[in-house]
Amino acid sequence: SKVTAPCSPGDPPTWIENAYELLDEEGEWYLNRSDGYIYYKPRGGEDMATAQVIAPVLESLINGAGTLTQPLRNLVFEGLTFAYATWLDPSTDRYWAGQAGFQGTGSTMEDWWDGQTTKTPASVAFRAAHQIRFERNVFIHLGASGLSLEYGSRHNKITGNVWTDISAAAISIGHVNDHHPCGDAAPCTSNEINENNTIANNYIARVGREYLDHPAIWVGYTDNTLIEHNEISDVPYTGISLGWGWGEVDPGGAVGYTKETIARNNRIQYNLIRNPMQVLRDGGAIYTLGSQPGTTINHNVIMNYNNDYGAIYLDNGSRHVDVFSNVVRGTGSTSRWLFLQDGTLPALDYSVHNNYSDTNRLSCANPSNSCGGLVFDNVTNGSTPAGAQHTLDQAGITSAYAGIKSAYEPINLALNRPATALYLSGAVANMQPQSIASHAVDGHAGTYAQASDEWAWQLQVDLGSVRTVDRVVVRMLSTAFATAYDIKASTDGVNFATVKSVTQTLGRMSDDQVSPTAARYIRITAVSPNMAGQTGGQMSITELEVYGS
Repeated sequence: SKVTAPCSPGDPPTWIENAYELLDEEGEWYLNRSDGYIYYKPRGGEDMATAQVIAPVLESLINGAGTLTQPLRNLVFEGLTFAYATWLDPSTDRYWAGQAGFQGTGSTMEDWWDGQTTKTPASVAFRAAHQIRFERNVFIHLGASGLSLEYGSRHNKITGNVWTDISAAAISIGHVNDHHPCGDAAPCTSNEINENNTIANNYIARVGREYLDHPAIWVGYTDNTLIEHNEISDVPYTGISLGWGWGEVDPGGAVGYTKETIARNNRIQYNLIRNPMQVLRDGGAIYTLGSQPGTTINHNVIMNYNNDYGAIYLDNGSRHVDVFSNVVRGTGSTSRWLFLQDGTLPALDYSVHNNYSDTNRLSCANPSNSCGGLVFDNVTNGSTPAGAQHTLDQAGITSAYAGIKSAYEPINLALNRPATALYLSGAVANMQPQSIASHAVDGHAGTYAQASDEWAWQLQVDLGSVRTVDRVVVRMLSTAFATAYDIKASTDGVNFATVKSVTQTLGRMSDDQVSPTAARYIRITAVSPNMAGQTGGQMSITELEVYGS
């Protein structure tokens, strides 16, 4: 990387790569650029004499481009696997993103708002494409974004696909520089408008693996985009991001346009979003920017939102958005179900009603948080009346596509298994008020386990039988977390071995691969903080997840 500005002491680099001196964990590798040799520290059970090793070279798997007068038409991609593409640009220059994978190229904030940026490329990309259908494909092991449609792409359907292990976004539609394709004139009927595209019944999990700032689904300035019945889980940032510009390219904004952008009539409905915002902040499960007349956010289910701001977040300039019949469950103990921006160019002219949450925490776009009568008839006590149950029953992938995720959806072996909190001596620990050990394995981000009386402690879960464990996820409160801990495993509950030491965590979530290990019992043992006054305060665990076979 070429870093030209000082880093904040509280925000260390996301990672440092390709340093021979740092080869200290299994699964890490180093490429000597001078002689071409690769040095690799194998994981347990790997035999390099027989291993299959793939070094991607291609940056583009498919690049389809029509013109505005002669668009590319009528193609179907079905039953294919798109895998092992790379993106080399960050290795040759740098990766600096302001938000959602867009890198600023202008010199002022007005340039940024106006769309003077470069966009993270996609392994499969289309421009000026009409009636293209992607159905029942798999997008996996990709080094940039998965699929992009832009520049006058219309009537395309992205249906029933799987997206996992992708470095950036799964899907992006549109751009940030196409807000006024007709200039400052209205109405605009330019062929450049991206309109009438559908994203439905897709399974999107564990994307944004390297470039953490990418939403799972990003949609810019579009007309009549339908995003429905998708399932999104375990992403570092926003689940679904809609719009751009922070209101600055809308009438009254700093850029100076007097006419609305072409963003309008977009629908986000019946999606299931689990565990969003696992690493970054200032985003939401569903997030909007800018004025979008006729846009609706309805009948979505958001599970386990544990971050700042809100599960549903209408940011700067969001206007004319109707938010209703959504269900928010498993909300973190300090998290909000709704955040309506009240800063410069606040969210305005919205309607938020008949939603269902298990917390009454929200922030509205005025100092008194009275919401100006625009937030009303919401149920925030965690109950499940008929309207909430309808949303819970209908959100997510429909039955016709339910089978697409079976091979790619990991099973949490620790879910609802017996859990015990222990001091480092092995004695059963006393617990903080409203905290019990089982909260760490109940699948609910709004509860947590945290011992009392001693700073360092450990959580043990019994998987019920000896399993082969290869991945452990620990979720913690952002206000109470271990900066270092050990993952320990045992087959008998007596003799434990450390399978990985995790360091420099900053709260919320650590997702760690471990060498395949036979284990019935897993322990998370706090190393630090171990006394008063240390970063993190004291380890809490909102959820311990164990994966394997």
